[in-house]
Order: sequence, then structure tokens, then C-alpha cells
Amino acid sequence: MAWPKTGTVSVTNGSAVVTGTGTSFFGSAQAGWGFVGPDGRVYEVLTADSPTQITLASNYQGATAAGQVYSLFPTMSLAHDLVSVVQTLISNYQTIADGPGSGKFATDVVKQGDEDTGLAWPASNTVVLKAGGAEQLRMTGGVASGAAVQSSVTDGTIGKLLKFGAFGLGVADGMVAPDVVDMDTAPTGFGRISGATVGSKPPGVTSGTVFTGVNQAGRTSQLVFRAASNRVYVRTKHDNVWRVLVRDLLCREHTWSGLSIRRFANRRGD
Repeated sequence: MAWPKTGTVSVTNGSAVVTGTGTSFFGSAQAGWGFVGPDGRVYEVLTADSPTQITLASNYQGATAAGQVYSLFPTMSLAHDLVSVVQTLISNYQTIADGPGSGKFATDVVKQGDEDTGLAWPASNTVVLKAGGAEQLRMTGGVASGAAVQSSVTDGTIGKLLKFGAFGLGVADGMVAPDVVDMDTAPTGFGRISGATVGSKPPGVTSGTVFTGVNQAGRTSQLVFRAASNRVYVRTKHDNVWRVLVRDLLCREHTWSGLSIRRFANRRGD
């Protein structure tokens, strides 16, 4: 490239400041370049301060003069600077290459423009889905938790993931089914009558299994199995009005082809 020499310069003996006229030092002079002054000596450029001013790394040694010719020339500092910048870039990028570039992230991964939503790894072998800055779903050891999961086995919030044993489903021997809080407002599912259960219970029944089936607004069916006997009670709700609990269906047994067949009748023999 041609050495920049557009315009003229004014220099002062003992001063490191060079003032230009008609010059464009921005873009044509850089730190580390050489400046050939009116005295014929070569000086190192320290900074390019403006289009019309540069500062030398040492004071000008020649006589004070104005409107003088000059020239600037690049040195190997450009190559050294480039190497330094490239080395820094490689060093900085190495962490990206070893981390996100290899699919490994040290911190949360978020969506651009929605930075409170994404993935997180709060502990070893644990992954979390976040939205709105809050944990929505946490997975660890094959078990789900978080805001997207039922807070309890009787949590009826729409859209929640069900816990094991939710509404009595999957409860096995040795486990305890969820209590029916109120017989008259129980949701669909299985539960147990306990001493704390309120609502319309069969007379004298303080323990037993309840199945409730809601089929539409204002209409529900309910079965109660008394724990201390084979008694079964049934009732329905229609137009938001519960019918009276009917006590069981007594039965007479008959055997046919090795099968036990039961014909049920109510207490009136119907």
C-alpha cells in the first residue's frame, strides 16, 4: 500500500503532538506506525487522536515548522496486532467450542427475546423446564415435580400432570387412599371415608371406600363400600340434587358352570 502523505503537518520542537492540515489521520494512521517528520527522522505513532492530529511516542526533535510534508508507513506491528487479536479470539472461542459448541452448557439455556424461559440443570442428573423465571417441570430420578404437577393427590387443577395415587388411582395394599374431604363435592375418583370426612355419609359408616363418578354438570354417581362388612351404598345426583343413599343390594347365590352368579335385589325384593 502507498504511504499516506495527504496534506501538510505542523510540528513543534520538544512536543509529541503533530497537527495536520488537509489530513485524515483516522483510517490512515494507527498506533505503532512510523511517522517520517519534516526533519527526516522516523518516529513511532502513539495514537491517532483525530483526522488532523496524531501523538508521537517521543517528542519531535527537529525545528518548529508549519505546512511541512510528511509520510506515514505501516510496520510489522499490524501483523503482531493481528496475531494478538486472533490469539485472543481463539482463546475466547475455545470455551465456546468446548462447551456450547459441543452441546455442553454450564448455565441455563434461554430463548432469545424471552430470557426467563428455557432449560436449567440445577443439580447432577436433574433437568428443569422454566417459564416466567419459575420451575414448571423438574425431572430427576425418573420422577416429575414442579408447578406443572399436582401439588397433592387431590389437586384438581386443570392441566396438571397426575401424581401416583391421584384421586385413588393405583393405590395398592399397604398404601392409603386419599381422604374424601366432602362426600357431596368429591371429584371423580376413589377415596376413603375417614373421621374427618364431612357431607352425606351412610349412617354409622366411619370407614370405607368411595367411588365418585361425575358425568356432567350437576350429575354424579357415587358408590360407598363399608369397610366393616359387605354392605354397599349407592346414590346419584341429578340437577345438582343428591338422592338419598340406598343401602345395599342383598343377594342370593346360585352356581352355574363353576361360576358364582349373584342376583341382586333391594330390601323390598325388587
